[in-house]
Amino acid sequence: MPVEPPGGTPRLGVEVSVGLSDATERAELGTGPRIVIVDADPASLRYMSHVLRRMGGHRVTSFEDPGTALRFLDVTGADLLLADLDLPGMTGLELVRRARTRLPALPAIVMAATPSVEAAVEAVRVRVDDFLVKPVEPNDLMDKCADAIMRSGSTARERILAVGAHPDDVEIGAGGTLLAHRVAGDTVTILTLSGGARGGDAEQRRSEAEAAAAIVGARLMMENLEDTRIREGDPTTSIIERVIGELKPTIMYTHSINDVHQDHRNTHSAAMVAARRVPYVLCFQSPSATIDFRPSRFVSIESVIDGKLEAIAAFASQASTRDYLDEGLLRATARYWARFGGGSAVEPFEVVRDRRRPGPASMLSAPSVPMGREHVLATGG
Repeated sequence: MPVEPPGGTPRLGVEVSVGLSDATERAELGTGPRIVIVDADPASLRYMSHVLRRMGGHRVTSFEDPGTALRFLDVTGADLLLADLDLPGMTGLELVRRARTRLPALPAIVMAATPSVEAAVEAVRVRVDDFLVKPVEPNDLMDKCADAIMRSGSTARERILAVGAHPDDVEIGAGGTLLAHRVAGDTVTILTLSGGARGGDAEQRRSEAEAAAAIVGARLMMENLEDTRIREGDPTTSIIERVIGELKPTIMYTHSINDVHQDHRNTHSAAMVAARRVPYVLCFQSPSATIDFRPSRFVSIESVIDGKLEAIAAFASQASTRDYLDEGLLRATARYWARFGGGSAVEPFEVVRDRRRPGPASMLSAPSVPMGREHVLATGG
């Protein structure tokens, strides 16, 4: 894997080699916040690295030796330290203590398979952000890590929720924008309301949706509403409300009301009721959108369009029967909208709510692109 030399500037999504000949770290590609995991159990390291990389899109570097981890942190820093309590040479709590002499604001989580009362009390004294009992469920692990990073303020981030009626709806309408959010370090969740059984085998479509979400770096939440019979009221509204209550998104993407598919229109209506407290809501274009779809925000996906197409290609069961999944057509559509947003590929959105205060943390603030989020270009239409 190509890396920059120590002291150089790392390329986006690539961990930096620090030249530690005795290091046991495994550096993983990713686009999200950097998490350093320290655990003497190789199987535990592999499990947590896989979950955080594949489901959360994080950049993960793992170590069995805490001393090597400290030297790595000296060079690269991190957005979160995740340490087992029982480590060779020092405890996980001692590792946190020593790491914070170098990085005082570093958020940290300590884990233990058999925690003692004494360890829990000491964890409070050290002010760890969380104390987890192993084994940790994948979603719980992701949520705890995201919460610790968010509370620390170590990265400016948004919480993104994209709601679609069927598998592939979100990826077609906003896949590039979601990838841009991940590049910017934001957390992304895709809520798909039905399994798309009318379009093929439900289990296969679920597997394809999981693969696509992993490519985007998003968490997938999938419900089982009946395909073609999604209602604009309950249970649709309650499902979306529940997810919003759990995630507290700062930005939500969903279907436009200007669409001929009844599931898409009803998802929009339900989402607007459920998301009444979400400050920024945008609607994406689907292949069944009408000419009344009138976007006012245009997001440049020039740097991530290949990733979007890779995510859409994961829906292989639909490719032979759905002309709108043709790669040439998808590229041409993105190229068409670029005349309004700049670059060579753009995704368009209708803004249906904007209660955000302008500032550097606003990913889609118009007319300028916030510093550090150059992958996104938002302009008035």
